[in-house]
Amino acid sequence: MQWKDFHQQFHEFAVNSKKEPDLTSYVSLIRQYMGARLCCVIRQYNATLADLLYVSPTITIPGLFPFKIACAAPQNIALEALPRALQLYFQDTQRIYCFPLRHASMSGYILLAWDQSCPLSDEDINEALFFLQDKILLQMVSLQVADLKRQIASRFPAASEGLSELNNLSALYRINQQLLDEHNTLERKNEELAEVNREIESLISVIAHDLKSPLATINAIFQHLNTIPELSEEQRENIDYGMKTVRRGVDLINSIVFYNSLVYAEQPLQITEIELDDLIEALAAGYEVQARQKSIGLHLSMPSQPIVIHSDFELVVRILDNLISNALKFTPMGRNVYISVYQQADRCYIAIRDEGPGIQPNERAQLFKRFQRLSARPTNSESSSGLGLSIVKALADKLGATIDFTEAETGGSIFRLGLAMDEGRKSIPTEAATREQK
Repeated sequence: MQWKDFHQQFHEFAVNSKKEPDLTSYVSLIRQYMGARLCCVIRQYNATLADLLYVSPTITIPGLFPFKIACAAPQNIALEALPRALQLYFQDTQRIYCFPLRHASMSGYILLAWDQSCPLSDEDINEALFFLQDKILLQMVSLQVADLKRQIASRFPAASEGLSELNNLSALYRINQQLLDEHNTLERKNEELAEVNREIESLISVIAHDLKSPLATINAIFQHLNTIPELSEEQRENIDYGMKTVRRGVDLINSIVFYNSLVYAEQPLQITEIELDDLIEALAAGYEVQARQKSIGLHLSMPSQPIVIHSDFELVVRILDNLISNALKFTPMGRNVYISVYQQADRCYIAIRDEGPGIQPNERAQLFKRFQRLSARPTNSESSSGLGLSIVKALADKLGATIDFTEAETGGSIFRLGLAMDEGRKSIPTEAATREQK
């Protein structure tokens, strides 16, 4: 069943309907896309009488006819379940499907019949008939409103204000129905886009993974060339540059694979007890060499009492590692990077402040998106994949943590990670009561 074409034509009929929906066109459209021989709408007047409201193709059953059928929910029915007035038109069909209409404005049934075995599931049939049901009920409400307006106008000629309100209600009902149709269309398109995006991400992961092997081969060749004693200084510099380029490529591939596995793999969190002050001191110690190479002062401002949280150790380390590394990359030589820990309400915050160029206002909306190359560049030719902050955001979301950015008053950037505090461990000092280390 070509659902895309079906919904497009159904929407066109709705848009082109001026005062009243063209229900004959809707019924024909349903029959066409269902591949059915017959589609009809029956209006039930009482427990035993009905009339034929719409039918495709046209058949003639004059006036009211006896009609009683046991069909409280959408289902397949036998030919013998139909009244004699209809059996003649439904004979020799392989499948008859009955869809009940139950509304204050109308009771009745939609009947569909196929000459051959129908490949459609009940779910597919019901989805299409729900669309038709909405249009039928809208038509009946519109007719009842029009009839009520005529009665009011004939009995109370001065009640123009009331008629105007009825017109407004009818218009609002139609607008609401159109918005509902558009909402359903957008939901389907979002589902299709999400599926395409998953396929693209899967392809990226496969390509990235397959690139590791040739890069490893190239790196091995460079390492072998570097062992040749007759090489000139310029040749060795070129080999070193090639090896650095390969390492950057491998780092980028690892980041892509890690990001995709983080977003699309449903891996449970490994919650452990983390002594946060010890962790940050260990991470800072690991960056001392890099900081000294750029003459950057690395300052820690820690609470006077130990901080213990329960979270995923590896993910917390990756977040802080990315933030500290970025701060050192974008801070000019001879400046400072500050790491502070403090409590606000029920969260513990780790703030990393640098003295770099900061983030341009027009770039902040793209800050945590993938492959974003901002105008600020690393100050010592360090590599940047454009994935670091997107990984930080994805990890923070997975932990239920917060990550935000503010501009430092003295220039530079402040990235702040907020982690939930454990119950019973919310007595750590606030931002002011901390001990500073250098």
